[in-house]
Amino acid sequence: MTDILTYHRGTASIRIDVASVIDEIADRVLHDGNVDKALQDVFRLGTDEDMGLLDILDRLREEATDLRHELSGDRQHDDGDQSLDKSRRLEDVSSMREQLRQIENIDDLYNLDPELIDRTLSDEEREWIEKWSDMRGQLIESGLVIAQGTQLRLTVRAIRRIGSSLLRHMHIPPQQRGRGSHSIPFSGISGTPGDNLIPWEWGRPFDLDVTASLMFAIRSRDESGTLRLSPENFVVKDRESGAAIATVLMLDMSRSMFDSGAWDIAKRASIALDALNAATHKRDVLKIVGFSGSAR
Repeated sequence: MTDILTYHRGTASIRIDVASVIDEIADRVLHDGNVDKALQDVFRLGTDEDMGLLDILDRLREEATDLRHELSGDRQHDDGDQSLDKSRRLEDVSSMREQLRQIENIDDLYNLDPELIDRTLSDEEREWIEKWSDMRGQLIESGLVIAQGTQLRLTVRAIRRIGSSLLRHMHIPPQQRGRGSHSIPFSGISGTPGDNLIPWEWGRPFDLDVTASLMFAIRSRDESGTLRLSPENFVVKDRESGAAIATVLMLDMSRSMFDSGAWDIAKRASIALDALNAATHKRDVLKIVGFSGSAR
């Protein structure tokens, strides 16, 4: 699955970064968990980098107003042919605006008159219409959402993406950006070999230091001077040790958390911690316990 999908309009190929849509709705989804409502909000209001339905409606309204003013001036100068063209344009713009005003959700875009779209909207606006006409399908195809009945739900992949975005705004010490084991003050048997040498014991990895083992055997010769190399003479490299951690995050789910706005912060913390484990502490386990009247 890919975050960039391509669809074709005529001979042109249009690429859509559907993952950026998830980034845009992240705050809204974290607030109330409603993916469909968040999509509708972005669809209508747009973002800092992309237009929304209301932007197109405003542009059409301004064009219609300008055309009415121009028609009023044309009548005074008896410019019949030009007035006819502008009247037709005004009729098309007004019809397009009325169709767009009747849109209640993204799926209603399929009901728009395609010929009217071609006559009244700019290339950028037509691309926007086509992109949003199948936004639900594109998000499902990308693996970022799944359909449960009539509702959309974020997948683990999308939640991890949001978590990674949250992590970018947090400071993580460089020494914690690794394979994910947490160091502990004891030597181990599965960590990275270190510089220290220790006698070999049964069960330890056989990282034999030949030179050190021979020197130890020479110093341990018996009175006959015979050199015998036995397991008691083996010297191996000490290994660092690491541990996996199980973290239990306790979330207060009482009404005061919602009223104070702390619930959104708690959700962000849990999603960011999950993303941190996925990225740098893969052996760790995160469990979440929500509690109010009871815990689960």
